[in-house]
Amino acid sequence: MRCEAAMAARCTVACVSYSSTIVIDISTITMSLSSSQSPVLEASSIRSTGSGLGCTAASVLHIDILRLILACLSGPELLTMAYTSRAIREETHKEMLFRPITLSKRRGLESFYRFATAGNLGKLSLVRTLTLEHLHGPVVNQEERDALVSILKHCTNLRSLKLHWCDRVIEEETRLADVICSLPLLTQFHVRTYNNPSLAYAITFRMVTNMQSSLTSLNLPLGPSRQTAEDLRNLSKTHHRFEDLALYIDTLPASGVSFSSVHSLHLTFESELPSLHEIYATFPHVQKLQVTAHMYIDVAEFSAARQVAQSDYKAGESWPYLNFLHAPIQDIYALGISCPVRWVETGYYEVGYHDHLADIVSRLRPRTLGISLYCSPTLDDVPRSDPSVLLHDATTSGVKHLLVRLSFSKGRKLAASCVVKSLLPLLLSSRIELLNLVISPLFMSDDPNEIINLAIEVEPECEDLVRDIDVEIVARELVAGCPSIRTLAISMVSKGHNIWKVDRSNGGSTMVSLHPYEGRRLMEEEARRCLED
Repeated sequence: MRCEAAMAARCTVACVSYSSTIVIDISTITMSLSSSQSPVLEASSIRSTGSGLGCTAASVLHIDILRLILACLSGPELLTMAYTSRAIREETHKEMLFRPITLSKRRGLESFYRFATAGNLGKLSLVRTLTLEHLHGPVVNQEERDALVSILKHCTNLRSLKLHWCDRVIEEETRLADVICSLPLLTQFHVRTYNNPSLAYAITFRMVTNMQSSLTSLNLPLGPSRQTAEDLRNLSKTHHRFEDLALYIDTLPASGVSFSSVHSLHLTFESELPSLHEIYATFPHVQKLQVTAHMYIDVAEFSAARQVAQSDYKAGESWPYLNFLHAPIQDIYALGISCPVRWVETGYYEVGYHDHLADIVSRLRPRTLGISLYCSPTLDDVPRSDPSVLLHDATTSGVKHLLVRLSFSKGRKLAASCVVKSLLPLLLSSRIELLNLVISPLFMSDDPNEIINLAIEVEPECEDLVRDIDVEIVARELVAGCPSIRTLAISMVSKGHNIWKVDRSNGGSTMVSLHPYEGRRLMEEEARRCLED
């Protein structure tokens, strides 16, 4: 229904028949009420093309249909629609405020404040999700701080607030804390800061512990000012419904403090990696776990801790399973996580940790595995093929869905053979059915959508390095090297999304290139099947 509505909305609404079309000119639509008092939009200008379809002198478009159409439009299209009539403008403004809003730097703040003060500030009560970013430094003057406070004060139904890199505003605008604390329906609060965030952490933590609302999602990864055991105790007393939690941890609290409602957890450790038992005791019902350790970890020093963790799992004193785990190979191995995990993300692969990764896969038995590889024409340290890091054991199928993020840096041009050489050893003897390969510059987002729809322009030099790669040659080599592949996707800068379905019904392998829409739908279906089988 939403897609049909989107097709109908490009400044006209068309009703198509076998032999003719009625076109309702949206620019002449005005608001009215039908006899049943249901809001409708009445069109005074209607024209008909073709024959065989009659029309009345006046046609109506129900307000719910218009809202459905507006919900399918992009931001620029909404702005265009807002110029058609007063009634349409009111509805487009509502739709824009319902959507997640990001105010970036002074320009974004000033523009939104002018929009908000052009009418009744009460319309800001429609805002549900707001992100403020890059409001820092002395460039944010008092007038702009007044605007920020006014905006937040009128967002009375705000559910989600994210403050990204707004250190100076947080530290110097004393009214900000009181306004945020008074938001009655706030459930999600995320903060990111620049360097030296000690004061910002103290202020934001005071906000959290004095909020009128009960948070379900909190993200405070604030660098050197880490949460202490006492801070966690205060959090557990103030907010009882946390479901998503991201924290820097210095020390975990002693027994007695438990966040039993947390299902998604991201912990960052700076100086010491705690035991898995301590993490489990504090967060007993986690289903999604991400661990980041800002320290060197010698896995050989954690042999005793691993044995304890494995014994705890066998004794039922650890999580019975996890749906998702994201941590470097060293961290997973050192912690001794032993429960089954459906989806594992391990970060960068290193040949020196190949055996550790194989051990992790055999113990956790993931259905989906994500790894990152570095590709260079001068790199001889290619992945090992034995033991396989994609098999659970000799009798089970092993990993079914493999996500590989292949990164490169400035240097020599890459060829298709280099890509194949970096990846094929991992695929040998595996039973992968779905392979998703993303090729992007080093330190760039590895999200396939962001690779194609770039938020930051890629340097021409980086594009030139991969311009000569023939993705079809890469696909053929990978399909030939791994007979179990059924679906293959390659996303690459300057090459877009390329998706193939592999037909092996006749004993060979026929690759069928798919339209992007059909291919993405197949990828989603296959990813879901691999995860659930």
